[in-house]
Amino acid sequence: MMNIYKLRLRHGLNPQRGMTLLEVLIALLVLSIGLLGMAGLQATSIRSSQSAYMRSQASILAYDAIDRMRANQAAAISAANPYNLALATTPGAPPSNCNTSTCTTAQLTAFDLFEWTQTLASELTGGDGSISRAVVSGRTIFSVVVQWDDTRAVGALTSLQVETEL
Repeated sequence: MMNIYKLRLRHGLNPQRGMTLLEVLIALLVLSIGLLGMAGLQATSIRSSQSAYMRSQASILAYDAIDRMRANQAAAISAANPYNLALATTPGAPPSNCNTSTCTTAQLTAFDLFEWTQTLASELTGGDGSISRAVVSGRTIFSVVVQWDDTRAVGALTSLQVETEL
């Protein structure tokens, strides 16, 4: 009986031969599918966090414009409404000798709009903004819209609108 067993081993008649290699290949296949899934989750996570960052920046910049109007409230609520700004409009550069303590209200408005649009363009991908004013029942309502390109995560232009009363 011993001789037959030794004979089978010597001539390759062992039925278990090669099973370990097959198990390793199956394990590598399962591992590679899992790693591809993890890479996909990581890419989705990066896109989502970038989109959330852009939305946070847009919110901060919208409230920045509102704070600028509150600091120059006399000009903001005037009938001339110098803070009126349409999308895709680039305001002219403010006077170079103007700072917040020596500017007139019109110069401060020009400074605010120029600096706000420059910040939109530098902080947001394709960043743009608009400010509009409406008087409703004697109340002055401002609408600030911040728009940016969020095609990586959402697939389209995205905008955030904030309304406030001064």
